[in-house]
Amino acid sequence: MKKISKNFIKKLIHITNLIDLINKRINVIKKGKYYVTLCPFHNEKTPSFTINNDKQYYYCFGCNNYGNAIDFLMKYEKLTFIESIKELSIINGINIVYENKFIENKNIINEKEELYKLMEKINILYQKNLWSKKGKNVIHYLKNRGLTENTIKKFSLGFSLYENNNILNNFNNNKKNIELLEKIGIIIIKKKKIYERFRYRIMFPIKNKNKKIIGFGGRTINNNIPKYLNTPETEIFHKSKNLYGLYKLINKNNIKFIIIVEGYFDYIMLKQNKIDYVVALLGTFIKTYQIKILFNITKVIIFCYDGDLAGNKASWYSLKKCIPYINDNKQIKFIFLPNNKDPDTLIKKEGKEKFYKRINNAISFSDFLFKKISSNLDLNNIYDKIKFSINAINLISKIQGYFLKINLRKILSIKLGLLDDTQLQYWVKINTKKKERKKIKKTNMRNIISLLLQNPRLYKFIPSIEKLKKIKKKIPGLNLFIELLNIINTNSNVSTGQLLEFYRDKKFNKIVKILSKQNILLTDDKLIEKNFLINIINFLNLIIKKKISKMIINNENLKLEQKKEINLLNNIILKDCNI
Repeated sequence: MKKISKNFIKKLIHITNLIDLINKRINVIKKGKYYVTLCPFHNEKTPSFTINNDKQYYYCFGCNNYGNAIDFLMKYEKLTFIESIKELSIINGINIVYENKFIENKNIINEKEELYKLMEKINILYQKNLWSKKGKNVIHYLKNRGLTENTIKKFSLGFSLYENNNILNNFNNNKKNIELLEKIGIIIIKKKKIYERFRYRIMFPIKNKNKKIIGFGGRTINNNIPKYLNTPETEIFHKSKNLYGLYKLINKNNIKFIIIVEGYFDYIMLKQNKIDYVVALLGTFIKTYQIKILFNITKVIIFCYDGDLAGNKASWYSLKKCIPYINDNKQIKFIFLPNNKDPDTLIKKEGKEKFYKRINNAISFSDFLFKKISSNLDLNNIYDKIKFSINAINLISKIQGYFLKINLRKILSIKLGLLDDTQLQYWVKINTKKKERKKIKKTNMRNIISLLLQNPRLYKFIPSIEKLKKIKKKIPGLNLFIELLNIINTNSNVSTGQLLEFYRDKKFNKIVKILSKQNILLTDDKLIEKNFLINIINFLNLIIKKKISKMIINNENLKLEQKKEINLLNNIILKDCNI
């Protein structure tokens, strides 16, 4: 298995702007030296989530959550360590470097770039087809559907010809090109025969977050089955991790809501009517990764599916899929369209203003939830009431939001005819107790390590590392202290965020996490330096006192070796401490 280079991770943390990273997901404000916001990991009314961009870490004084850019993505977006690194690499526009595998990795990157370029060329060919004589009827069809010429060009719509050799005739028909075309799903090879996947279809290019074409959606013109055909899963196209039109929203801030529609035409027609905050699914149902991406951009997702049985099923599926990700700050809503209507046809009929009314009157999560689970049930019937209760409790219990859960519990109690919603406490549990944090005893060594983790520049005040290694007495924390000094010594300008990353999955990780938070409120540079030096001197003096006390108790005379050790400690205090 390929291992990501540690130096690359260190560089990645260094170049990542932590303020921008977090601000893209939650609004932050400058307060003095730091940036603050309401903590995304617990419910609070007063901002206690603090971001220090210089030291490359964040810390919540309310829930004690703490970490660097990688930690934030792992916790906020529920990504794995590797996924977080990939995400930060994309954000910073750099390629991942693997240990002893850079050449192999570079080849993979170059191949992907080759596939992107090929996709772009194919898209240009499809566009040429559309605006040629052979595409005249298709242009007529698109205009009849309400698309303007400007819209057709704006979204780079194309046309795949009926002939089976259109692609191959325009690209060198050699072994390498055939392999690449098969890799991106444009051609299918069966029994040594080559077939073009998309024939006689309107072509919709699908772009990733970096605006590169990764696949196509093809809509039939002559009612062939299937009506819509997408690029299969390839090295560059993963249907469940992309949304049509997402690239237009990914870098925008303060988006109040995002509408999700089913089809390409729904998306394009809404955009043509200046309803900008919209994306389209690339399949029948929304996926977990897509929900996470959208909730990173907005706090409100509005589902607007077709007004048919399939659309209603998709809405209910979406509600259940979103439940683990909604909370007091993130919500979902639903627009239910008239029978057999879709956003494309409805906005053409009603216009932008009436469609906006539908957006403003979107059904809330709670209204849809209780309406759906009570349908076909008689709540005056005890057995139906039990069934309703079980279904509601099963879903409500999965919700993270504290106040949302309380309100849903109240609504449920009213529907069940209960006078007091606390009767549901046993089934709908709401965590009100904060976990007690175990406090560790403060010692000089722990204070030294804590201040050094927060302020690696304090290294300049440290006595000789080699002399510290000669201290024979076993002292808790001394090994960590020396290791930390070596890291800072070999990594100039290292930040707190980078030190946290170094200790991830290491022996001292747990204690490093705890100690790196201890002196976080200390911000005055002179006071920090003074505290650091006092702790160093106190620590060394304590060793001397303990050594002498032990010898007095044992009625020992100082041996030459012991005298040398005490002299060493005195020299460190008097000469080597850079006071």
